[in-house]
Amino acid sequence: MPSLDWTKFDSLPGDKTRNFENLCRGLVRLQYGRFGDFKALANQPGVEFHIKLTEPCQLGNASRWFGWQCKLYQRNKDGTLNAASRQDIEHSLATTERVLPDLTDWVLWTPYTLSKKDQAWYHSLSTQYNLHLWAEEEVDTYLSGDALILRSTYFGEQVLTPSNLAERHRIAIQPIQERWLVPVHQAVDAERMIRRMLGEVDSWGQLIEVGEHLKNISDLLSCELDGAVPRLKPYITSFIDACSAFADTLINFHQILADGDLDVIQQKLKERKILINIDVRSTPRHLRSANHPAALHATNALDDMYTAQELLDEAEEFLGVGLVGVLADAGSGKTQMAAQLTAPQEKRPAGVFLQGRNLHRGQSLDDLAKSISINGIPMPSIEMLMAAVDAAGKRSCCRLPILIDGLNEAENPKDWKPELASLSEIMKKFPNVLVVCTLRTGERKKEDWHQYRESQTETRESFAVMALPDGIKTIESEGFGGDVDEAIEKYFSHFKIDPGDSEIPAEFLQHPLTLRIFCEVTNPKKESEVKIDYFPTSLAPLFEKYVANAAERISQMTNLSHSYAANEVDRAVYVLGIELWKCGKREVSEASFRDAASDASRSWNSSIVNLLAQEGILFKNPGFEPYEYVVTPTYDALGGYIVANALLTKYARDTSFAWLNNPEIVALFTGNTSHELAFDILGSLVTLTPRRMQGKQIWRHVSEPLKKNAIALAAEIDAEYLDQETVSALLSLSHESSRFRSRLFVRFQVARAVALHPLNAAFLDETLRAMSVSGRDLIWTEWIRETRSERLNDLLAIEGRWKQQQDFRTDSDRLRAKWVMWLLTSTDRELRDVATRALYWFGRRNPAALFEESLTALAINDPYVPERMLAASYGVAMARHVDLGDQTFVTETLPTYVRSIYDSMFAESAPFSTTHSLMREYGSRIIEMVSIHHPELFTSEEIQRSKAPFEGGLRDWGESEESRERRYGADSPLGMDFENYTIGSLVPGRSNYDFQNAEYSKVRSQILWRIEQLGWSSEKFKDIESSIENEHRWNRTGSDTKKIERYGKKYSWIAFYEMTGLLHDLGKIERSSERDWNWDLDIDPSFPEQSPKVHLIHADFLGDPDMEMKEWITNGALPDVNPYLQIAEIQNEAGPWVMLDGYIAQENETLGRNIFCFIRSFLVLSSEADSFLEHLSNQNLGGRWLPEKPSVGYTFSGEIPWCETFPENSACEFSFVVKEETVQVERMEPRFFLDGKQLDLSHVDIVRLRLLGVNAYDEDDQKLSEEELERIEVREILVEVKEVQQDIITYHALIPVCDFRWESSRSIANNVSHATTLAKEIASDLKLIGQSQTFDLVTTKGVRATYEFSDRSDDFNNSQSMFYIREELLRDFLKENNLALVWAVWGERQYSSNLANKFFNSSNRPDPAYVVYIFIKRYE
Repeated sequence: MPSLDWTKFDSLPGDKTRNFENLCRGLVRLQYGRFGDFKALANQPGVEFHIKLTEPCQLGNASRWFGWQCKLYQRNKDGTLNAASRQDIEHSLATTERVLPDLTDWVLWTPYTLSKKDQAWYHSLSTQYNLHLWAEEEVDTYLSGDALILRSTYFGEQVLTPSNLAERHRIAIQPIQERWLVPVHQAVDAERMIRRMLGEVDSWGQLIEVGEHLKNISDLLSCELDGAVPRLKPYITSFIDACSAFADTLINFHQILADGDLDVIQQKLKERKILINIDVRSTPRHLRSANHPAALHATNALDDMYTAQELLDEAEEFLGVGLVGVLADAGSGKTQMAAQLTAPQEKRPAGVFLQGRNLHRGQSLDDLAKSISINGIPMPSIEMLMAAVDAAGKRSCCRLPILIDGLNEAENPKDWKPELASLSEIMKKFPNVLVVCTLRTGERKKEDWHQYRESQTETRESFAVMALPDGIKTIESEGFGGDVDEAIEKYFSHFKIDPGDSEIPAEFLQHPLTLRIFCEVTNPKKESEVKIDYFPTSLAPLFEKYVANAAERISQMTNLSHSYAANEVDRAVYVLGIELWKCGKREVSEASFRDAASDASRSWNSSIVNLLAQEGILFKNPGFEPYEYVVTPTYDALGGYIVANALLTKYARDTSFAWLNNPEIVALFTGNTSHELAFDILGSLVTLTPRRMQGKQIWRHVSEPLKKNAIALAAEIDAEYLDQETVSALLSLSHESSRFRSRLFVRFQVARAVALHPLNAAFLDETLRAMSVSGRDLIWTEWIRETRSERLNDLLAIEGRWKQQQDFRTDSDRLRAKWVMWLLTSTDRELRDVATRALYWFGRRNPAALFEESLTALAINDPYVPERMLAASYGVAMARHVDLGDQTFVTETLPTYVRSIYDSMFAESAPFSTTHSLMREYGSRIIEMVSIHHPELFTSEEIQRSKAPFEGGLRDWGESEESRERRYGADSPLGMDFENYTIGSLVPGRSNYDFQNAEYSKVRSQILWRIEQLGWSSEKFKDIESSIENEHRWNRTGSDTKKIERYGKKYSWIAFYEMTGLLHDLGKIERSSERDWNWDLDIDPSFPEQSPKVHLIHADFLGDPDMEMKEWITNGALPDVNPYLQIAEIQNEAGPWVMLDGYIAQENETLGRNIFCFIRSFLVLSSEADSFLEHLSNQNLGGRWLPEKPSVGYTFSGEIPWCETFPENSACEFSFVVKEETVQVERMEPRFFLDGKQLDLSHVDIVRLRLLGVNAYDEDDQKLSEEELERIEVREILVEVKEVQQDIITYHALIPVCDFRWESSRSIANNVSHATTLAKEIASDLKLIGQSQTFDLVTTKGVRATYEFSDRSDDFNNSQSMFYIREELLRDFLKENNLALVWAVWGERQYSSNLANKFFNSSNRPDPAYVVYIFIKRYE
């Protein structure tokens, strides 16, 4: 054996010392690893690896424990170690003695023999270990046997460098270069999982995220430890230790991953300790029971620890995988992923890309490895390839992939099962290698497809079973999955396709092959941008082009023993279709197909079977008999197209379709003897026929049982071939078959926005309007619920586009609005609210279009729809009537719409009059609005008809026969709370749970009657209601705003709102026109948005940190708010501005301080201002002495300040004591007498004695018998008492602001629960108007009048909010009304939240705990 060439070793890529360490570690592991416990150490100054022998071997007996220090030490010119090297060796030895005291033998291994002087020095070192010196001789010796393979990868010809790996990759991907489109590559879950198996550090970023979170919580809990009660301290301590241990483990492990040492990684993962013990698990519960403020943090931390445990378990599993199979359908991007995974990256060199098609019968994996050459020398074996790649990975500090793409394309995939089984054992020696095999999924089973079958069910049978050893991990890749939108965006950008306003059918383009075929067909040359008006709904035209492209590519292949013309390939595909049709299966014998296609004599390399397999047209499967094979179209839809295309070609002259009416042919589409691809064949026949035969429709030429199936499949015909007669047939069938209707809805979504498409949203509108409420809910609304996630995501996307694009609305948008309108039938509160908000944003740009839809919605029999359409329209009107930039709305659009609303809802004999309280409210308020701008539009009589009490609507209510028997659960539409509280609110004077109340019984019975009239019955809805209840029980959202309600609850609300209006009209219940608590409002249709986040005050109000805490609380400086009461500008908005209201809170837990500050203002008469200021300055304002700001909770933000529902503040009263004295006064008071003698007892004493009897007496009490108690009498007598008399001065003041409060529990679409706005008196006087989405007001010229902002962030104790008015306007108002503005600033200096909690649970409370401060100032 030749001697080692160390010059080759020195020229290896990477750090020489690390390369030497890796070589030494590999040699010891291979030679001795099986004789003991081998461990590698990361970044250890002692030894790099060690082995504790458990069996005797050449190293020594089973009691020995060896450690190695392997390094290239610096030497002097004479070859001796320099001083630093000796010092390094001594330090390593000392470190090992500290870390591994039980080690017996310490080996210093260098690539050269030390000088005699150095050897003597080394052996003279004082240590407990046996010292050994190893050098190049040991390297040469151990590069034998199992380790012989390393000789070639470190010193021979099998050294893989980053440059030749990159070159090999470039060569390997040439045959598939056309299929690997780098610009459009979309990572999917399968690829991300493989990258985690490769240990790519970026794919494990969650380790750092969770680790840092745990570290922060550990630090936070450490601060809480000292103040914790004694019984909690052990739990918190244990919990902190677990948090810290997890945090350190995760963060350190992420760094080890970055270092790329797979030996160390696996070892660390196996050495993990169990950190979540019973004390750790119970800590959050103990903290909650003690009301400890850290309970929530601990609960979150425990969840993070479980996540950390799962991450580390996953890392151990994934990084321990050596061989993995990726299963995916044909054309699903396996080759694209394989090329991308093996491509060179910034942090690692290229992997090895191999093609499974090059595995021929009788060959082995060694033959596949020989396709890889280094310096012109082929790899001799798969093991050598593995070793070379492993060594390259070690040198690059990473794990490298060897990827065998398309293993199913091998001539006989079954041959490779034992080969891969052997490989899975071999590769255990090579941790820096991951072998990935990609395979197509297998066959699909036959299922009954009749009655408008929705889909075929797949079984992943298969090449994985044929080719992969048992127990090998597999990953299934299902198209783009959740990455489909990003993938579509990349493909459209690359192929220069502009979808414009078209609906992008994500489900249709979910399959990578479908998306690619569509793009290549749409814009094959990519020379200029192509705009799409409409997407295809059928795969048939795409398959047509796909097969044609495959034929063209095969015809251009030059390395075949038989060259093909494109028409030869077409003929072969035709023959395949005919053969599949004749055999009645989805597969045909390979031999018979090759015979029929004249392919039997050709070599496998040039066989049409092989070529069509490479192009993704078919794949080869083992047959039922040994050594027999069948060929199968890659998936059923393509097989259906191939057969249908062949049949239409064969019977091209039969324009009457006599062949299809042949009973034997019909039998192939029906019953148990039908063709396995019957559904896909008929589907392709239906969609191809009008394309091939001048618009002919198959359904017209066939009889039952095929006719209805053909009509159902006609929904997939592209719009240009879908004639009116076919549309009518689809509509008729939709009324006949509920299952077909449900299946159509997905199809409707794709076509909904295509203006000229016969199945667009207008068709849906026509279809749904014809249904009953319950019939529609059982089909359409249930489909919405069952596909809730898809519907909500789609809805949010539509809303986002409408909100962003406020400059135009297209015809497609109008159609989308129809679609969204019908989502309002949903009982999903979140979805229904978001749909309302989406319609609002649609109407913001085109109010006339929304108003038109709103008017037509009045005819819909489900009040859920017109109610919200009116709400959205009212919301748009509130926004647009104050749009100073577009007066056309106020002059034309608004009055036209409102007149129609009046005529439809309020006029005498109005066709859509209603008692529904919400619908009437929206209609009435918009009439109030238009009357501001056009007082002449309505007569006084008409105005009166638009206000309560109303006329019209449902007046003759029946009573339910079922109401006599009380039912609950799924047998009743009424829930317990709804029945008691909600219905009970309609019966004044009724007590809760008084179900015998006569008026209540009547109202309840009438509501049940209306529910039944709407179509609810237990028979129809019981199972669905139970399903909804169970789903809610197990999937709690934590908020009713996201709850999906029962249909019984929906119908109950409809009946309730209608009954509410009726009872109000009849005078049986009172409802304030200004709206109050008894208005059951569920959404604010003006959809205000959060105030802008502005942090105005940066000054520190927490005082001198050196001041003692008690001194600061008692005598700390007042917060200096003076500079902020009047400011020149806000966020570059010129003023000047005057603050009318504000709140500031600051806290510093380190200092233990907290301060809050209210800035209030009041308007008083100028003549009383000085006196008012003087009295207020002497008043203690603590305990919220000042009158609270008025608030509104049932006003829509868009109704501020113009609407009747926004009330005036009115003046508040201040009373100050100016004089106080105690005087003696005489007055008559009651006293108790017994037998003429006055008793020293109070009224309370007498009551207590009568209630408790003898038990009421204390020892010193005068005891009275029951008889004496009965004789006690009460007399009024004149007594002299002390009385405090006060002289009080009273002032009246106007609070200039008002609080807007909207309960967040009402709707998830309203995210503003609190804001401040200007008082109505001031706004009206200054003729100010509101603005959409905000609470600020502007002048009639559009000048901003008020400015509200806040910075609450997530910490209330460090927050601020302010409300300003433009100074010029304020001065005008004050002057006009002879008023003055007085600021009252007050707050408290106190202990911080954490300190306050500690003191609260302690007997050692500080005194004082807080001090109130005040500051009064007059605006000049």
